Amino acid sequence: MLSEEKKTKIKDARERLTAAERYRTETALIEAAKTAAAIMEKYTDEEIAAAIKSATPEELDTLTIAELLAKPKLYELKKKNKPKSRISPHDKISSSFRDPQKIEALNNEKAVRLWTGKKKDTKMYVTVYIPQLTGLEENTLRRLERLTPFDKAVYDAICTLYKAGNTYITDRDVLAVMGASTKGAAEKQIEAIRESVEKMQSIRITIKSSEEEARRYNAAALLDRTGVILPLIVDTWIYKRQKVKGYKLLDEPLLLWYAEIKRQVLTKPIEELKLESVSATKKNIIIKQLIIDLLPMISEKNTVRLSLEKVYSETGSESDKAKEKSRESTKKILGELQENGIIAGYKEEKNGSAIKNYVIW
Repeated sequence: MLSEEKKTKIKDARERLTAAERYRTETALIEAAKTAAAIMEKYTDEEIAAAIKSATPEELDTLTIAELLAKPKLYELKKKNKPKSRISPHDKISSSFRDPQKIEALNNEKAVRLWTGKKKDTKMYVTVYIPQLTGLEENTLRRLERLTPFDKAVYDAICTLYKAGNTYITDRDVLAVMGASTKGAAEKQIEAIRESVEKMQSIRITIKSSEEEARRYNAAALLDRTGVILPLIVDTWIYKRQKVKGYKLLDEPLLLWYAEIKRQVLTKPIEELKLESVSATKKNIIIKQLIIDLLPMISEKNTVRLSLEKVYSETGSESDKAKEKSRESTKKILGELQENGIIAGYKEEKNGSAIKNYVIW
């Protein structure tokens, strides 16, 4: 027979567990109450409620309250840091991953010369390993795929979030930095970001520079640095009392680390790069990225050309209608960037009556 003291403890425990009533059957509540009576001194009401709230439906069906409480606690993210500036590495390693010839060299020889100075020993190589994400050995090699302008836009967005102080990020955070609305985001946009992240998460590089190069930039790590270009894992955490699934950055993105040493990072106000004149579709994000990649080459004495053939190729615009739509989007984006002060101006360059390029300054 239960003593009055134990009866009181069980009664108190049952009261603590009322938050679980909509999830659990009466039988489960009784069992949970009995178990909770023994651990009342260890856990507070808030901890019990948090364990129930953060549990999945499957866990609520199969685990007791004590088992839920014994689970490792999820990290609770207190706040997100909103970036003010967009960060974009524009070093030779970043550009190599978008160069078809360099990609071919990497696939054939596993190494590519990035830079050669006047002295024979001032050169740098990058070796790329492609880890399989299917449980096989990490350094099982497979062919390297070229990073597209969309991949670069995703990478820049993650670098931007990281530099703003965020290590826990979601696909929608990435979309927001890229200038897309996160409300009712199309699943195909989210899926495109996930595919891009997985591609870049699998690329491991080795940077080896000469001693002269390392001394020039006061960076001994340039002599031999190995890592994946996007060091993150899929993770789950709590934010605003909700369970969130996304990515946890384990370290600074490697291409950003390298570009910062080389002082080759483009920084622009994020508000001035948002798209208002066109919808933030994947194609329009690609067009904007093609323009952003040209910005470091613009100076008072130097203009750049954006080839419409490149726009058509990168956006997959094959039909006349698709090409016309891409041309219109390109002109609108250029106009908006001029209005926001990102570029000084632009003009059409024609061959006969057909627009071939946009000259940007």
